[in-house]
Amino acid sequence: MMKAMKFSWAFGLLGAATFCGCSETQSSISPPPQQNVEASTPSDSARHVAQTAGIGIESRPATLKRLPTVDDAGQLVHRSPSSILKEFAGKYYKGDGLGLNLSLTMQPSGQFSLVLSGCMGVYEQDAGTIELRDGIFILHTQAVGTGFDKQQLLPIRWGERHYLIDVDRILTFCNDVNRGSEPRNGPHGSNLLRDGDCSLPVTGLPDVPQQWQQYLYPPAQGEIVQVLENGTAVASLGAKDGVQFGMALYASHSRYFVFSVSESECILGSVIIGGEVNFRVGDLVSTKRYVPQSTNTMVIGRPSEAAEIRPITKADNVLAVYIQDSRWGAGPNRLVVAVWHDGFVVWSENRTAGGAPYRSGRVSPEKVAAVLAQMKREGAFASKELERAVLHLHPIYTTILLRSEGRQLKMRSEHELVEKDGQRTFMNDGRVSHGGLPRLRVLSGEPAAYLYFRMAWAETRLRIASLIPSTSDPHQGELLMRAGIMSWKVGTDR
Repeated sequence: MMKAMKFSWAFGLLGAATFCGCSETQSSISPPPQQNVEASTPSDSARHVAQTAGIGIESRPATLKRLPTVDDAGQLVHRSPSSILKEFAGKYYKGDGLGLNLSLTMQPSGQFSLVLSGCMGVYEQDAGTIELRDGIFILHTQAVGTGFDKQQLLPIRWGERHYLIDVDRILTFCNDVNRGSEPRNGPHGSNLLRDGDCSLPVTGLPDVPQQWQQYLYPPAQGEIVQVLENGTAVASLGAKDGVQFGMALYASHSRYFVFSVSESECILGSVIIGGEVNFRVGDLVSTKRYVPQSTNTMVIGRPSEAAEIRPITKADNVLAVYIQDSRWGAGPNRLVVAVWHDGFVVWSENRTAGGAPYRSGRVSPEKVAAVLAQMKREGAFASKELERAVLHLHPIYTTILLRSEGRQLKMRSEHELVEKDGQRTFMNDGRVSHGGLPRLRVLSGEPAAYLYFRMAWAETRLRIASLIPSTSDPHQGELLMRAGIMSWKVGTDR
C-alpha cells in the first residue's frame, strides 16, 4: 500500500485523478471535468448534492466524472517526435526536498531514467523508453507493470520554461498557476519542471490544451452564504463569474474545491476524506490570481485591486512562526506570528496552531533589532545543530524563521503540534510518549543534541512572543506562497 501511495504521488494521481474520478489510462488528453450547471437555490443545490453525490468529508463525490477523452495536445501533435524529444530533453524534478522527491531524466534519443527518493533514502529507480503519441510522452519501463509503466506526461511550455504534467493532473496544474505556486523561482514544487528553468522568465499563460484554458486566471471573488450540514458550503460565485467545476477556491484558513456550479452559486468542500472544514458565513473566497507583469503584487478578485505584500521568506529582517501542512489538498500554510523590521506585527489568536482570526499591532523597530542582534551574538545564525529538521511521519509541522542582514535560521519540528494536548511528548526518533507521563521525565532520556534543539526552540519562541504588543486590532490577511516565496498579504482593514 505504501509503495502504491508513493507512485500515486510521484505523478499526481493522488491529486487530480482521485478528485476527478478518472479510471483507466488512455493515450489522449482528458478535457475538463463535466460541470453540473443548473439554476437552483442554495437549498436545492444542497439537497441535490447531499442526495445524489454525498459530497462532504464522509465520502468521495460520485458525480465527479470526466467527459470522454479527445485527442488534443495542442500544436505539439503536429510536430515530429524527434523535434519534441529534442526540445524537452533534460532532467526534471518535483518534490519538497524532504519527504518525497522525483527526478526524471529524458534523453533526445527517447530513453529515460527516474529516481523516487525521500527522507529514508531511495524508494524506487526505473528506466525505459519514451513513446510519443498524440503529443503525449508515454513511459515504458524495462520491467513491465511497475508503478511508473504507461505513465502519460503532457509537455507544456510557459515562456522559456518546460514542464511535464501528468495528463490526469492538468486541473491541479491550472490551480497551482491560479494560486501563484507556479511559476516557481526555486527547484521545489509539485510539478515536474526542467532543471534550471526556475530562473527563466514566463510570459502570458502556460500552453495547456485549449479546453483547459478556461481554468486559468478566473477573476472570481465572493463569500460563503450558507453552511450545509454535509460538510460543504454555498458560495456566491457561479458560472457567470467564470467559476468552473473542480476549480480550487481559497479562504483565509483553507483551500476548497468546487463540487457543483449553478449560474450564480457554487458548492465548496474538501476532497480529503476526514479533511477539516471550517466554513463560516461571510468568509471571503477567491482564486489567487497570479499577475505576470509584477513580482510584488498578488491580486485577489479584480486585477485593479492590488494588495500590500510583506515578504517573509525573502525579507531582509523578520521573525516568523508558521504551520506547514504537506498533505495534498490541505490548503495554505497558517501564520502563527510574524514581526517585521519596521515593528509591524501580525499574530494568530491561536499561538500554537495558527490561522485566522488574526490581530495586528506595532512595536518599536529598535526592540525588533535588539532581539535579532541578541540572537546573532548568541550564535543562533551560525548553529548547524539548530538548522536540523525534527520531522518524521507527521505531515503537519511548525517552522521558526529568523532572517537578519543576509543570515538565516530556519528550525522545523513536529513536537509543538503533537504535544499541544499536554498528554504526549514527542521524542527525537519520532516516537510519541502517551499516558500522561511527565514531559521532563520523558525528555531526560533523550540525546543531548535534541535537548539543545528543544531548549533553543523554546527560548526563540519566547523572544518572538515578547515582541507581540499589548494593544492590537483585528486584522484581515493571509499567507501567500508564490513561486516558492512566502509573503503576507495585508488586508484592507489596516
